[in-house]
Amino acid sequence: MSTLPESYLEYPRRREGYDHDLYQWSNMHQRPPVRWPQGSVAVWLCVSLEWFPILPAGPFTAPGHMVTPYPDYRHYTARDYGNRVGAWRFLEAFAKAGAKASFATNAAIAERYPELVAAVIEGGHEVNEVFFDNVRVPVENLVGEENKGWTIAKFLLSHERTNIAGVGISMQALEEVKDLARRMKRKGRPLIEDPLFAARIARVEIDLEAMKITNLRMLFRARKQGHPGPETSILKIKGTQVNQELRDLARRALGPVAAPFPGTFGAANLVFGPADSEANAATYFNNRKTSIFGGSNEIQRNILTKTMLGL
Repeated sequence: MSTLPESYLEYPRRREGYDHDLYQWSNMHQRPPVRWPQGSVAVWLCVSLEWFPILPAGPFTAPGHMVTPYPDYRHYTARDYGNRVGAWRFLEAFAKAGAKASFATNAAIAERYPELVAAVIEGGHEVNEVFFDNVRVPVENLVGEENKGWTIAKFLLSHERTNIAGVGISMQALEEVKDLARRMKRKGRPLIEDPLFAARIARVEIDLEAMKITNLRMLFRARKQGHPGPETSILKIKGTQVNQELRDLARRALGPVAAPFPGTFGAANLVFGPADSEANAATYFNNRKTSIFGGSNEIQRNILTKTMLGL
């Protein structure tokens, strides 16, 4: 007999497909195949690093998950083998292949295997998930009022999103793109003289100037009322779009030279393009994530719709 209340399995939006209306649902086998240029294949390497207690702190166990009576040696040792042996073999294989991966990691790994986390970071890989289980905070360490943690988190997130917008970074990237366009040639002429490419540079420069003004508005409001307002979401959305557009312009300016990743055809790159072109592809693809982390741009639009438009 289950000890869970019946309400545990009740969900008002339980139905076929997704439990939201943000975008249309389709069955995996009914979706058209994704076609990449020239028959290439996109691969995402993601390694899950997790630690589970051999004796859980609480009485609740999620249905269907590690239901073996505790202490659960079988599941514990299988997972711990990955942290002690398997993950290191992955790191060696990635280094040999010159590949970079994402490591989905819970906070317990950092506490119990700090040398593993250090090796992941030193290898140039991404750590893309951190969460805490069974957290207990001493009363004397309480920040703000009890049950007001999310209010404080939202205050901190507004500063984080301003930083992600990266106004200064985009200003530097704009100058780098202009310099690159002056050096790269198309049909014997500098690329910056191409009217279509010059128009894209002009458009992104106008957006960047508008973003700089929005940044100043945000700073003025923060100084006046003591904290940033919802316009930080505007900064986050536009800032990541501007940055991604600049990285795309650099990639297009380099043309085929931008294709290799660092360490793949580095020596050959120096023959065909500028010496600083080797890392361009990695920078371009790495910056695709900026419109996702820190609260995806879709979430930021929802925030603006509610707080500024009242919808």
